[in-house]
Amino acid sequence: GDPQKGRFGGKAQNRGRCLSAQLDNAAAYSRFYKVHLQVSRVDPSTPPLEGAVIFCLHDTIKPSVQSFAVVDGVARLSLLSFGAFTVGAIADGGATRLELDLSEDTRFPEIFRTS
Repeated sequence: GDPQKGRFGGKAQNRGRCLSAQLDNAAAYSRFYKVHLQVSRVDPSTPPLEGAVIFCLHDTIKPSVQSFAVVDGVARLSLLSFGAFTVGAIADGGATRLELDLSEDTRFPEIFRTS
């Protein structure tokens, strides 16, 4: 299963914040992809993103819950994965919850989205 699916409200954008992802091939000979996650402010009328963001990942990624400091208004996490999963993020001291299902992003290769 996908343990984070539905736990964070189902929206990648909420309260002026956005959880987004980019994907790179980790190596030409590998099925692994480098996933770049970030939480940032998308609504300039909201306060700047500060503090830390907690990323909640698939249970196969260790640790599956990771906290990253906000630097210059953005919290970033990069990791290796062979397949898509749902990411949950908690920002603003718990006031903002974001959710992004990587399997729904058609920019990503089908083999990644269906693994």
